[in-house]
Amino acid sequence: MEGIIRLEEYKIHCILGAHAYEREEEQEILLNVEMRTNFLECAQTDSIVDTIDYTHVAQICRDLAHTRRYHLLETFAYEAVHALMEEFAPISVKVSLKKKNALPLAQAAVVELELFK
Repeated sequence: MEGIIRLEEYKIHCILGAHAYEREEEQEILLNVEMRTNFLECAQTDSIVDTIDYTHVAQICRDLAHTRRYHLLETFAYEAVHALMEEFAPISVKVSLKKKNALPLAQAAVVELELFK
């Protein structure tokens, strides 16, 4: 029985950007994560140890953002999907990152990356 665990618009404040002005102060990045996994065991045991703990998912991504000061959203997305796949071994992981202040006339710049087992 496959299901999806999702984080929506998790706020991370970090240094992320290729331009010099983006390297001076932290900015808000919105993180979306979608992980497809098997729910059969956790549905039967009702135990967090048998599923993907979304607080751990958020911590992994937040730690990546704070450990490295990425120049590109693409690099952050790449490292996040690989770290999540390695930690949880889900069927698939999709990471979407939104940088709201990237362009004055756009709502956000968005990068999305998906990795399958």
